[in-house]
Amino acid sequence: MLFDLPAILLWEDGVFETLRSHRRQLVAMDEHLDRLFESSRSLQLSLGLSREEIRLRLRRELASKPYPDAYVRMAFLREGKGSRFFLIVKEAKRHPSSFYERGVSVRTAPTRRNALLALDGQMKVKEFMNGILSTLDGLFLEGPFEEIYLDSEGYVTEGKISNIFFVKGGSLFTPPPFLGVLRGITRGQVIEKAHERRIAVQEEPFTRFNLYGADEIFLTNTSMGVMPVVSIDGRMVGRGKVGEFTRKMIQTLKAEKGREGA
Repeated sequence: MLFDLPAILLWEDGVFETLRSHRRQLVAMDEHLDRLFESSRSLQLSLGLSREEIRLRLRRELASKPYPDAYVRMAFLREGKGSRFFLIVKEAKRHPSSFYERGVSVRTAPTRRNALLALDGQMKVKEFMNGILSTLDGLFLEGPFEEIYLDSEGYVTEGKISNIFFVKGGSLFTPPPFLGVLRGITRGQVIEKAHERRIAVQEEPFTRFNLYGADEIFLTNTSMGVMPVVSIDGRMVGRGKVGEFTRKMIQTLKAEKGREGA
């Protein structure tokens, strides 16, 4: 069930965030709270809690669980002139190590992304119709690890639950926020680390053609970190193996997470 909330809540107006904890410490909490409040302001949704009150509730709920590493999902759903607060803490379940060692396969979704004028993807809001439709499109196909959305103009935007990057000629490329791409927390960390390594980062529109010719492709989000992609739409990416840049970024963010949770 999506986000572990009752099905009726999927259709309500609201905002959400998914965080992770490492060694009982919440990772990148300030960045997640920044995005939560930005999304709520865009929807004119009153959260009814201050940043410190949310911090306290998150830490209290996390402390009550026996999990050293966990996923924390919080949602504020509109109710009258205010909102209802939901908080779920679950034990972190890791993807198999083979996914990171060998890479995964993805496909571009037949369903096109919502038009930017209809719903700006930069807001972390509870709107799942694109995901539902693309899931239905793939019910009778061998399931890929992730589906990548194109917009109405054919430009690559993001995955159902991830941001996407590709490497070509020593530069790093990712869709720009003005296409309605969510400013993922891990996305931002990857860009920051690339700049530290003096690697050129291009945030500009691109199409499937660019992905098909990429040297490396990888996905990012809070739960998976950096996930290497070795096949897209049945086409081999690069040499069909996890690329050097992707492998280094996996190691870099893993080390960073260890320091944050220390």
